[in-house]
Amino acid sequence: MAAVRKAAIVTGGGRGIGEAIARRFAADGMAVLITSTDGKTAQAVADDLAARGAPVAAIASDVADPAQAPRLVETALARFGRLDVLVNNAGTSSFQKFLDLQYEEWQRVLAVNLTGMAMSSVAAGRHMAEQRSGRIVNLASVVGERAIGGRTSYGTSKAAIIQLTRQMAIELAPFGVTVNAIAPGAIETDMVRKVHTPEMRAALTRSIPLGRYGQVDEIAHAAAYLASDGAAYVTGTTLEVDGGIVNALAFQGTGGS
Repeated sequence: MAAVRKAAIVTGGGRGIGEAIARRFAADGMAVLITSTDGKTAQAVADDLAARGAPVAAIASDVADPAQAPRLVETALARFGRLDVLVNNAGTSSFQKFLDLQYEEWQRVLAVNLTGMAMSSVAAGRHMAEQRSGRIVNLASVVGERAIGGRTSYGTSKAAIIQLTRQMAIELAPFGVTVNAIAPGAIETDMVRKVHTPEMRAALTRSIPLGRYGQVDEIAHAAAYLASDGAAYVTGTTLEVDGGIVNALAFQGTGGS
């Protein structure tokens, strides 16, 4: 494989927002290591991009298992000879009211959404600190900024991601590594289409100042910016890509990516 200009890892890149980010990075000329829990969806995306001439690879990885985090970095370095960007997109959702919250569900969501992100970032961050450059982009949510009924474990994990991003940013800044988060609002994904009823969609759309759900490509554009040289002076921030809903007084009900 010819030398690549930049290389990225995109966790949970086999579908939805992660897939859109992986495709955008590949279109921008990056080599991309795409992960998914079973590896099959990641491999399908990688095969399609490879057929178009992109330098890509896929790997099965469960971010909830901290022992797997170093393997992601090792694989990217072995395949591409470098690692410049980590996108922590892999995550899971949960719809449980607070009084119905089960310990096992709480632990599952935090293990995937928060602990997995932290451990992946430690592994990548150590390499980036050594090379004194890098970009880490964490996927949070507007649900981490506003409390929504029935999203106790999910919303808490996303709020913690925003604080984790700030913590990572100040500690990695001396090494030339930036860390930022993206907080999507209601985005058209397969999961959202399954769980948002027509009534929920109508109510949520009325609450969004721009009057529509977002598209996965719009999150990918934000990730591409934060991963770019143009964002070299941006760190520790959370970029809301939400149609304005987090700042709207009418923000009510259940929704968000």
